[in-house]
Amino acid sequence: MTVSALIQQQRQILHALLNAVRQYQQEIAQAQERLERTLEQIQADKAAAEQEAKREYEQARDKYITTILDAELPMSGVKDEKLRASREQARANLRTQLLSAASKKRGALSDIYDTNTIVEHIRKINPQMAVSRAKTNVKMGPVAVLSLVFSVIGLLTGTSCVLSSLASFRSSFQGFLFYLAMGFVILGVSLVVQIPARRYYKRLSEAAKKAHQDELGYLSALYDHWLELITNQTQSRNAEARQAHQRALEQAKQRFANSLQQLRPTLLNYTTPADQTSPPWQSEAWQDWKPGTLTPGVVRLGVFTLQPDQLAVKSATISQSKHLAPGTVVGGEIINPGKAKIPDD
Repeated sequence: MTVSALIQQQRQILHALLNAVRQYQQEIAQAQERLERTLEQIQADKAAAEQEAKREYEQARDKYITTILDAELPMSGVKDEKLRASREQARANLRTQLLSAASKKRGALSDIYDTNTIVEHIRKINPQMAVSRAKTNVKMGPVAVLSLVFSVIGLLTGTSCVLSSLASFRSSFQGFLFYLAMGFVILGVSLVVQIPARRYYKRLSEAAKKAHQDELGYLSALYDHWLELITNQTQSRNAEARQAHQRALEQAKQRFANSLQQLRPTLLNYTTPADQTSPPWQSEAWQDWKPGTLTPGVVRLGVFTLQPDQLAVKSATISQSKHLAPGTVVGGEIINPGKAKIPDD
């Protein structure tokens, strides 16, 4: 093979190698770009999901608290300014207590695995359920029932006696005193009889308050679990994206290796006549070599090797004008792994 043919074949090999390297680097860059876009989209989805969870939670919490405030401390019909101010302060204090209960952490909810179920649970929470549960837990016993009945009867009877005393005031002073005294006695007795009933309603109020706190705590736990599911889903999607990215890198590396393998026969066909024209430096042919008077057509510089892993980290540039002078034959060895090197001699 002539020197010009060797140089032409060398250029073809380098051109094919350059195309393979460029294709490999392009696929690596595209895979990295896809990964970055995917991760950005995952983070955007996470932020949107967290915003939706927060909005759903705060709406349910505020609606629940407002319902309790309107039931226990209604503002409708209160026209006196001082009374309204006092009622507003009481509502603010109760709201603070309920918000404090909502902020308390509760145990993890391990029996809910999707956000749709969490939304259903959040929307089902209402104060009426808490009150019903409190009434179920705090039963009104017979003593409390009798106390309530007799206190109502006593209140009605005592009020009737007081009104009768006022009616008989002009006709009979003694009748006035009798009905008045009897009315106050009955009212006093009814107040004493009310004690068991008042105790029951106090226990019921405390149970309802505890039930409201539990409901708000459960609502907060649902919200926290929702955020936890969002975080887990995000982590899972990130892992899947990185696995897909790694598969893309492996596929690009395999295609690059296939391109080098296809180039190997051409390289071997080039290396054999090149070694004959300019033997390797370690060849015995150089032992008896002496400088001649003619300018050689080709000169061996050395051997280069190529490692695909280095191409993925730092872009490699193959420039014939920079590294190879016209009329230069370079021995090439394509291996993996290896290190690019050109001997100084």
